[in-house]
Amino acid sequence: MQVEIIGRHMSLGADQTAHAEEEARKLGRYFDGVNDVKITFTREHDVMKAEIICLVSGGKTLVAVENGTTIHESLERATDTMARQIKKHKDRLRDHRTHGVAPAPEILPEETEPEAEELAE
Repeated sequence: MQVEIIGRHMSLGADQTAHAEEEARKLGRYFDGVNDVKITFTREHDVMKAEIICLVSGGKTLVAVENGTTIHESLERATDTMARQIKKHKDRLRDHRTHGVAPAPEILPEETEPEAEELAE
């Protein structure tokens, strides 16, 4: 998985970059098909905005944008949003593969036939 971290209108410190990369790596736990993660931090007056763009297998692009008062707060919110989107995407793939397939019929225990002695009585 490739991770790219960008700061617009601001410079990122080493600890902020490391934290962002760690959060991006955590997204790979939810789905193996996460190929590329791009995290962009933007400062707009007193608001810090984090945007996460994930390219997942199948050519799908997932985007999460969240605001916060600090870089860490906006990153945590965006990561939570992206995790929900990845889980939902994974569930859709799983449901799509099994769609249209009839469920296996339940096998009931066979009823025993009455024995000859019971019939004679």
